[in-house]
Amino acid sequence: MKILKRSTKKEVTMQDASKLGATGAAAGVAISEFTGTDKKTGAILGSGFTLLVTGLILALNQD
Repeated sequence: MKILKRSTKKEVTMQDASKLGATGAAAGVAISEFTGTDKKTGAILGSGFTLLVTGLILALNQD
């Protein structure tokens, strides 16, 4: 049986950041569609908020 080692990575690569931005944008579009506002604004706010929160969490986890 193979034992998996859990890696703790404290940096976000560009690929990770783009995935987070895309996920945040999709969530923002879904919320803006629900509230009846502009989809572009929702996408921008959703991706920005996601990247902001991710940056704050990474900053708090630094030693």
